[in-house]
Amino acid sequence: MPPRPKPRVPVWVPLSDACAEFAKALGGTEGAEHIVKMHWYVAARLVLEGGFHPDQVSRIPRYA
Repeated sequence: MPPRPKPRVPVWVPLSDACAEFAKALGGTEGAEHIVKMHWYVAARLVLEGGFHPDQVSRIPRYA
């Protein structure tokens, strides 16, 4: 079994940026590119308000 990648620390993404990217979906909705910023926003809120340690919050690595 390959080693698990180390979780990355969530970066701050304002809600307005996350919603704009999600609503525009300029790359289409077949992939998940339109939801990446929303993932970052939610991850940051889980750390800041939810009491989770950044190491407990991860994202799917392919959405770098």
